[in-house]
Amino acid sequence: SGSMSDAYATWAASEPDETKKHQLFEKAIELCSEALNTVKNLYHPGSSEISKIERRRGQVYFSMNSFKEAAEAFKEVYKMNLVEPGSAKAGTASAKGKARMRAWCAHQIATCYKNLGEFEEARSWALEARDFRAQNEPEKVEVSQKLLDSLPQV
Repeated sequence: SGSMSDAYATWAASEPDETKKHQLFEKAIELCSEALNTVKNLYHPGSSEISKIERRRGQVYFSMNSFKEAAEAFKEVYKMNLVEPGSAKAGTASAKGKARMRAWCAHQIATCYKNLGEFEEARSWALEARDFRAQNEPEKVEVSQKLLDSLPQV
């Protein structure tokens, strides 16, 4: 059903009629929510399956310009990708992947808050994304720096 929500979201994005566009996005969100309920019963909390669908839900909300809902979904994904310092996963490839996902989420959350005009909140998430990327993904630092530079000084 992840692919079904993708299909609706893609269809919605290209739909010129605003009413139909909104209905298609709503259907995509509904499918994401149904899929989330299903996987939450099948997988342990924090599973990558749950994370994937939650991330998709955030992306659909973002496409709908529902930035508050998008930020909430991305925060859920962020939390699911936290690794306890000193845990067995710390320092592993899996932990690095989770850290990259957190940086991606932080960037998305910052963008949502920028679009909502909540610049202080946007700045703190953008700084987190940039600082992480400076240490771990130097090729992506510029993207986060551009986002920071685009925020009005508050």
